[in-house]
Amino acid sequence: MARRPLAQCSALSLHESYLPLWILQKWKRFSYSSNITHAPPSRKTSNFEFQLSQMIALGRPIAKALHCLESNTANACDVYMLVHAVMFELEEILFDESNEFKSETCEEVIGIMNARYRQLFDPTAPRSLASSKAYLASAYLNPNNIAPTADIFKEENIENLPTTMRGIRYPSIFKEVATYLFEVAVNEINAGHLEQFAKYKDRASKFKKDFMDELTAYARREYPYKNPCNESKPQAVLRWWTNVEGSELATILPRLSIKLRVNSMAEECLVSLFTWYTPPERNLLKVETLTALAQIAQYYRTEKTAHAKKRSTIHYQHVKNTFVGSTTDPETHRVLHDEEGGEWLDAEEDEDKIQITLSLTFQGAFVNKGSVLVKKFLAEDMEHGKPGGSTTGSGSLVQEDDTDEPSNDFTLSFD
Repeated sequence: MARRPLAQCSALSLHESYLPLWILQKWKRFSYSSNITHAPPSRKTSNFEFQLSQMIALGRPIAKALHCLESNTANACDVYMLVHAVMFELEEILFDESNEFKSETCEEVIGIMNARYRQLFDPTAPRSLASSKAYLASAYLNPNNIAPTADIFKEENIENLPTTMRGIRYPSIFKEVATYLFEVAVNEINAGHLEQFAKYKDRASKFKKDFMDELTAYARREYPYKNPCNESKPQAVLRWWTNVEGSELATILPRLSIKLRVNSMAEECLVSLFTWYTPPERNLLKVETLTALAQIAQYYRTEKTAHAKKRSTIHYQHVKNTFVGSTTDPETHRVLHDEEGGEWLDAEEDEDKIQITLSLTFQGAFVNKGSVLVKKFLAEDMEHGKPGGSTTGSGSLVQEDDTDEPSNDFTLSFD
């Protein structure tokens, strides 16, 4: 997957230049004034063109997503949304009868993608990432994703919820996120130095109540979490949480959310520049020369984007011109019609661990397969979301207790 954008760009380039290459191979010369618009029909030619189109169709969703994730503002929430958008789009492509994918190809692609999905988001999967739970938490902590009009997560039956859970739209996700964030917060209490957490040392009962009160208020969109978040502005979600952090009723959750919204893409791009400029044949470059080259490249990169409209949410439609070229006809690109950083992506998967199913999305337990907002991440043009449900309620998930008594029982229960 790490090399897929290069393969995708090569396939697109071949698709565009196939006819000139065919003419050059046939007559050993090529003229731009040639009147030939297509190669003579033959089974071999048709099969090649069709299979090339199939390759482009399969690689395009992944390439588009990776292109979006090169943004300097990409975060764990964007990863979660884009991976699901890729899964949904790939499933549509594979099962579109006009694409004529063989069943063996479908099974192989589905097996690979499901295995990679588990490695990203399932902490119990072989070679899964230590940060696998952070993706769902980051997506949930985007206030727009739990707004009444959001359709990203699957709706749940909330009629028979206990009093303490009433008003929470996605109770199953709430529990998953609460468990993960609580674990992160306890680690901060035991080993960190932030005042927001250090003050809860030996005060587990007090911390549990304050933590659950804050998360419950957020899930119900109660004060101080009621203000809208305009994602058309840069770093909107991060700014939203920074503003909430100033409230006396929100001291724990904002700090955890800000901690999750990290990004190192700018630094990674700089390191990539150094790698790009130092292939084996250039290994005698002086450090000063290398630094100067990187500074020049970064300068022009910054100048190019300085006046561009900045957005908080990353969608392919905002960056597609840098992927396919601003002068390219969009019709051409339609479907037929070191360490732990990346090694796990290339690791050989045990054959018995790749589960072949009829769906790419069976692992997506929390995401709505029909979500317009998720599909919009990879859409070629702007689409509009659809309204979802809304809920209200009250009640604390943690019973009142003598929370000032010393306690070291940092365990969370929803019973």
